[in-house]
Amino acid sequence: MADSPILVLSTLELSDAQRAKLTGLSERIELAVQPANKVEEIPEDIWNTVEVLFTTSLLPDPELVPHLKWIQLYSAGVNRYVDHP
Repeated sequence: MADSPILVLSTLELSDAQRAKLTGLSERIELAVQPANKVEEIPEDIWNTVEVLFTTSLLPDPELVPHLKWIQLYSAGVNRYVDHP
């Protein structure tokens, strides 16, 4: 649905300015900031609804993120993730 919220999950801490910039892109964006190093550190209800993931290297199994549409890595070079489901 065009008016439904878009849940963006950042597994990195974001400054207030970064948070404002992200949420200012659209009224539909709901930003969840959950600094984590392991998939298990993120609540399952967030994984179940997240559409956009901003992370350094934390990649959940596809079954855990049924609505995931976009992964933005905070690093250069994604070669090590090419074979990740």
